[in-house]
Amino acid sequence: MRKGWFVALVIVVAALVTPVAAVQSGDAGWLKEQVLALHRKVVSHLHGAFSHGPAFSTATAPDIAGKWNVTVESPHGAMSASFVLKQDRTKVTGTMSSDHTPDAAIDGDFIDGALTFTVSVDHGSGPMKMTCKATLNAAGTLAGTISSEMGEMTWTAERAK
Repeated sequence: MRKGWFVALVIVVAALVTPVAAVQSGDAGWLKEQVLALHRKVVSHLHGAFSHGPAFSTATAPDIAGKWNVTVESPHGAMSASFVLKQDRTKVTGTMSSDHTPDAAIDGDFIDGALTFTVSVDHGSGPMKMTCKATLNAAGTLAGTISSEMGEMTWTAERAK
């Protein structure tokens, strides 16, 4: 148990020194990722110290990169779309395609199984920003909501085959 506490203490000390270098270099995105990673490590270590289990999980974070077939439940009925997602650790980018809108850029995050991104689409009357949130479930599909000036809609997605 003492070893777990010592390792957690070393991680905390490193966390106090590392952000200074990131702030001096102006890399705030890197700093955010490091703080989230540090939080996961400390919680894992503390959990391991008290449960006498492994200090770090050997499981890898889920990868949501690839093409997804999307169904949006709108006030006008179900609409189809597709997402092509790229993932770099917690950062998610990509493209949304639909018969109803031109292709639009996706920019967001995937953290602890939760996907959040924004996309701006132009329906011909000007751009409309949409905020999309979803959770990756055990079956490997996504389910969530889209919020925009039109209201809130639900959506689901499964990997394209």
